[in-house]
Amino acid sequence: MDESKTRFKSELYDALYETADSILKKYDPCKFKSGTCKTRGNCCEGCKYLSKNGCTVKALSCKLWLCDDVRRSCPECAAALDSLCSVSQKFNLYGFRMRKEDII
Repeated sequence: MDESKTRFKSELYDALYETADSILKKYDPCKFKSGTCKTRGNCCEGCKYLSKNGCTVKALSCKLWLCDDVRRSCPECAAALDSLCSVSQKFNLYGFRMRKEDII
């Protein structure tokens, strides 16, 4: 991939990630308490990038994913993240539990 396309994808990835992060902060759909989600525990459990302080990498797919229970309880958040997910998929930026460096 040429440098300008790589830069574009990198900047788009960062913008989508930051927007998703803002949406999650606004709605707080999982209502984490002591590392546990209100509905399922911790969806990140078992991920190699999870530390005791949270995620150690910038993983867009993790910011965009919500379990069905949380999606139902916070449809506005789900819709906002879904629109970002569509963009990420259009530009091949969505990879399950993949770091930015693995995608771009």
